[in-house]
Amino acid sequence: ILVTVQSKSREVDAATLMNARYLVVAQSFFSIVMAQMNLELRTLYFLAEPEIRRLYPEGFVPCRDGGPRIVAISAPGAERFESRTNVIQRSKWMVHYPINNISVVQH
Repeated sequence: ILVTVQSKSREVDAATLMNARYLVVAQSFFSIVMAQMNLELRTLYFLAEPEIRRLYPEGFVPCRDGGPRIVAISAPGAERFESRTNVIQRSKWMVHYPINNISVVQH
């Protein structure tokens, strides 16, 4: 599996998100809005944390015939991201997060 972590200009990042077939979105409105505009999307993975569920109770990618498969992932503790105030702290948390704690909650 080829995984691309995109971090270029805002425009290049937007184009990448809007044209990805398989997409894991960050907990950001930027990535969610770009996913909403993606017509090529086959599978979308997102962290099913309480704030996302509250803001988008019906899901944030519109349903359409042949639309994308939506996979909600649970990672307990992720909702406390405010305690990780910089990129280094967030990256360290992600790298060291126990894989056995991650589960699919809906697809």
